[in-house]
Amino acid sequence: MESKKPNIIFIMADAVRARNLGCYGYHRNTSPNIDSLAKKGVLFENVFSSNNVSNKQFLSILGGKRVIAEGPLINYVSKKEIQGFFETGGVLFPEMLKKQGYKTYFLKDIYGWQKKGFDYYFKCASKEDKSNVKWRLINFSKKFPIFYKTLKYSFHNLVSKKLANKIRERKESEKVTREAIEIIKKSKKNPFFMWLYYGDTHLPYNVPSKFNNKFIANKKSKNLFKEISNKGMDKRIVDFLKVSFSRGDTIEDAIAQYDCAIAYVDSLVKRVVNALEKKNILENTIIFIFADHGESHAEHNIYFNHYGPYGTVYQVPLIIFGKGIPKNKRIKSFIQHEDLAPTIFNILNINHSPTLFDGGSLIPLMNGEKEKIRDHAFMVENSSIRKKIIRTKKYSYMESASKEDATCKVCNKIHQGVIELYDLENDPGENINIAKKNKKALIEMKLKLNKTIKDLKNLNEKRRINQVLSKI
Repeated sequence: MESKKPNIIFIMADAVRARNLGCYGYHRNTSPNIDSLAKKGVLFENVFSSNNVSNKQFLSILGGKRVIAEGPLINYVSKKEIQGFFETGGVLFPEMLKKQGYKTYFLKDIYGWQKKGFDYYFKCASKEDKSNVKWRLINFSKKFPIFYKTLKYSFHNLVSKKLANKIRERKESEKVTREAIEIIKKSKKNPFFMWLYYGDTHLPYNVPSKFNNKFIANKKSKNLFKEISNKGMDKRIVDFLKVSFSRGDTIEDAIAQYDCAIAYVDSLVKRVVNALEKKNILENTIIFIFADHGESHAEHNIYFNHYGPYGTVYQVPLIIFGKGIPKNKRIKSFIQHEDLAPTIFNILNINHSPTLFDGGSLIPLMNGEKEKIRDHAFMVENSSIRKKIIRTKKYSYMESASKEDATCKVCNKIHQGVIELYDLENDPGENINIAKKNKKALIEMKLKLNKTIKDLKNLNEKRRINQVLSKI
């Protein structure tokens, strides 16, 4: 018997740039299955992460609220940030879905606050697991990281690239896909929410052999390691690049390897959709395909990583299709990850306070009832650089509070300025900093950024007060 409430599936590929998918205009056929689904649903052209690291984005996605990171440079949600989220009335939407009768699944290793609201998830290794050879090797790598990575690098260059990739290829995504298909097969009366996490598109881009050479470099470019040799980069980052690519790889070779990883994930998406069709529940399912953040491929002297306050890092894909979703539609409005939770609440008619989320439902946009939710995107960089970013259709503005905050901890340099302003209409790649040339636009964007931050902090303070009063 088909449930009236739709199944909801999130398919998230780590570090995927919107610009590298065919449906966003890419020159390679990296995503034929995702492209086909985009034509059956809605594609959002201007989607931006709020942060440039996965862990913080998980909170924004699950909670529909922005994380304004202002503490130490870290790649995860701090205790202070998660405490602030709940102190201001934050709710993780899977908890609400459970109250609506949903079974909830997160197909990834998760821990701590991420577990809230999920019936099933991949558990982190137990003490028993950590006694085996694999975990002993991992412990060794943590204690002696440089020595371990040097050994891996030496091995990678002694054997053929094909053999090295075969030995190093990841198995996690196969597990995710098999688990998802099994959950679909066994689904009965209860609707389900399932989050599939695919990490193959994150460095080191290790994929099964049959996908490894799907794309090859079709134009000349500089050798990757010669290019970064005089950049003053953190040795740990260089070592990681060395175990991800061959010594002779060019920048274009590395991009081709990344595109191969996208193609592999695209094939897994097809398998999941086929399982839904076979179970006859695709028509009662809504699927969200997106990424947590993008990454730079040598743009702005950032090499295959996702730090830096630019569109290469923050602009991501979002495609929604399924039950009740319009077909073959493209939307240009600014979208952020905080919009996903309120969209699900809207779909399921779950009543909530208008101040619960920082984002807004995408349903009115998809149905043509609204043209936009906002006129800008707001982002924070707090992993290797401290910077706040605001982006409109015309300009991208970003600022650090000092030279120290603007100094990249990976290369020990300031990439393009303490304060940056780009004319996106004439310079979409954000290469020419016009902060000193266009003072009028600079002031306008600076004021807009200040107001956005002030409004958000005021809203959070109101939420905090309401939380305290509700307990009296």
